[in-house]
Amino acid sequence: MTGRDYNLSLRLRWLLAVVVFLMQSACESDRQERYFEKTIAFSGTDVGRAICRSRDEGYVICGQTNSIRGNQDILVLKTDRYANIEWAKTFGGNGYNIAESVYESGMGNYFLTGRVTEKNRIYLNAFSLNPQGNLIWTRYISETGDERGAMAIPQKDEGMVVIGSSADDILLVRLNKTGNTEWIRTIGKTGRWDVGTAIADFPGERLIVSGQTNSYHPYYCPFIIETTPDGQELSTRIYNLGADATIRGLSATAGEGIFLTGYLDLGLGAFQAFLLKTDYNGVMIFNVSCGPPSSKNFAYGLAITADKNILITGATFELNRNDQVFVEKYTPAGERLWSRTYGGTGYERGYGIQETHNGDILIVGTTRKTLEAKDDIYLLRVNAEGLIVN
Repeated sequence: MTGRDYNLSLRLRWLLAVVVFLMQSACESDRQERYFEKTIAFSGTDVGRAICRSRDEGYVICGQTNSIRGNQDILVLKTDRYANIEWAKTFGGNGYNIAESVYESGMGNYFLTGRVTEKNRIYLNAFSLNPQGNLIWTRYISETGDERGAMAIPQKDEGMVVIGSSADDILLVRLNKTGNTEWIRTIGKTGRWDVGTAIADFPGERLIVSGQTNSYHPYYCPFIIETTPDGQELSTRIYNLGADATIRGLSATAGEGIFLTGYLDLGLGAFQAFLLKTDYNGVMIFNVSCGPPSSKNFAYGLAITADKNILITGATFELNRNDQVFVEKYTPAGERLWSRTYGGTGYERGYGIQETHNGDILIVGTTRKTLEAKDDIYLLRVNAEGLIVN
């Protein structure tokens, strides 16, 4: 080897070492920012109710805020993968307004549902935004003057089906991709209280909806109703869990069955989160208690992972301890794989949960420093074991 070749070889090795160093540094930087526990705060009270991942690996969060006008507006914000805000929008009427559900469509637009208040009437509100957060269309639906949207799911034609309530009845609404109403259905017994809170697709191009009802027992019981694609009721199953129940999550998993989550009011200030599973015929397979050891556990969100495990988030409360977000992961057989809590320096709740494309877990909710302080949005990204491992 000549001196020139030797010097060139040294230079190449030096350049290679620099490239490797820079790549390692970039990877370290990415790992340090990949997992986080962050607060998003504006000037007033801000609450994150639901979250969805976007195709650019960012997140879209919806909920409510009074930071702009003083009254409660719908809040929608988009962040990048590191939770840096890219845009934030507010919508709503002159009263109490809230968005409860958000998802990204196949075309890359965002579809949301919730409720708005105008002139003492409560409307189910569904609307669509483009990727920049600009309003494409919005629809107000009012049958009785007390309509509320709880959750929406996408349809193959870029439309949506919304579950909610109309006065004392379950409300189902089908909108096409431009927001025009295709049909409206109400389900419930006269003089009773029936409310829809969750909806999912079901094998055979059918729908299942869930919520709570006192039409069949003294308690508010969870139910599962199977419907045709156009919302016609096919079958109903009622589950008496021995206490008043509130349903906050529903999913039907191919080959596994149907999962419900929520919480029971046990009386005397005690609440118990639960995960309930049925087969495709609605026959209960198990009902397990969720959350850390506590007299007050609330489950608010449910998600199914790519490997068919179940994620639950909520809040846990205990005397002499600040409120905390809890997240738990279960097998389809109801075996708890792990349980984690987050926060604790303030008062935190987890409302929405979703798995990312690479198996990480997103959680959105609220946090406040003291009981008297305002709420801020609480955002977490953890790995598949529930850990922040930077």
